[in-house]
Amino acid sequence: MIEKTNLLREKSRKVVVRKYDPDHIKYGFTMAGSDVEPKSQCVECAEIQSNEELKPSKLQRHLNTRHPNSAGKPKEYLERKRAGLQAQPKVITTFTTQSKSALKASYMVAARVARRKKAFTIAEELILPSAVDMCQEIIGEAAATKLQSVSLSNDTVMRRIVEMSDDIECKLVEKIKASPYFSIQLDESTDISNNALLLVFVRYCRDSDVHEDLLFCKELPTKTAADDVMLCLDKYFTDKSIDWKNCVGVCTDGAASMTGVHRGVVKRIQQSAPDAKKTHCFLHRENLATKQMSPELTEVI
Repeated sequence: MIEKTNLLREKSRKVVVRKYDPDHIKYGFTMAGSDVEPKSQCVECAEIQSNEELKPSKLQRHLNTRHPNSAGKPKEYLERKRAGLQAQPKVITTFTTQSKSALKASYMVAARVARRKKAFTIAEELILPSAVDMCQEIIGEAAATKLQSVSLSNDTVMRRIVEMSDDIECKLVEKIKASPYFSIQLDESTDISNNALLLVFVRYCRDSDVHEDLLFCKELPTKTAADDVMLCLDKYFTDKSIDWKNCVGVCTDGAASMTGVHRGVVKRIQQSAPDAKKTHCFLHRENLATKQMSPELTEVI
């Protein structure tokens, strides 16, 4: 007896699913939701009503109260509004796809400009106009119009290169942190403007193999003294949260600022990284050796 009563209660509580009628367009509503649970969407404000609101009286009340100017419009007017509402997602999807493609193309061109070490203005002054001309002649006007949406101004190319550089540096630092140990190679130099530069190369383990990359190249504030080199190096490691204790090797040339017994850069690195072994760069050794060789052997080398 109790089971029969529960069954009757469940049947009485069963929710009635209302069906959408195509004739509801005269109230300004189109089909939304799914076939299992139909819903209605207003063609004026795009508001979606629940299945319980799928009654002609409620739909008519929404049209009269929210959109009184459309209440007396003919059915053809509301059908045109429905067509415009259904076309909006397609337009948004197409525009988003084109924007992503144009953005990716901008980064690809900026990467080529950086690899070839060309002036940033070449992208806007030469590459883009040439690409537009070729597409206009071979593919058509539509393709040429799409290419004109690619942003390749001088500032944009510079910003793209900086962003790609920062991303590469970030990934390299993460690889170094994940490696159980690493070694560095230091070299101080000067550019054509006679500014002091510090170049740091790094070797680290990844996927059971040893990889080598350029870690950074920074301008020293004053000169290539040991204090300046160590300050620049230690500041970079601190900012990037790289642990000195994982450093197991330091390779330098034979300059006094690098190999000094008491205040040299290598000595100061070994204070933070006790396991770091000092090695002399073999390229500098070869350079020193060739200075005392005969012209014939120097030419062979």
